[in-house]
Amino acid sequence: MAPRTLEGANVTHGIRATYVMYGCRCDLCRAANTASQARLNAVRAERLARGDLTVELVHGSHNAYQNYGCRCDLCVAGNSARCRDYRRSRRGAS
Repeated sequence: MAPRTLEGANVTHGIRATYVMYGCRCDLCRAANTASQARLNAVRAERLARGDLTVELVHGSHNAYQNYGCRCDLCVAGNSARCRDYRRSRRGAS
């Protein structure tokens, strides 16, 4: 979904929704998005440490490596393969 335009919109700056939905990159909206992402990352790290990830964490997936910071051999190998595929696709696109 493409961000909506800010022009003529009645938006509230300083909230993550404006950053995501309208693509606003003012300092207030960027700070709100950064704070929201930091909270989410802290919750994920805590859940990973507790082992409280019964459904979401699939080892060897990009989600486990990127969003949960899992660095087991399977996740590292999965991320390496994803990066390799991405680089190949970018080389073919030029």
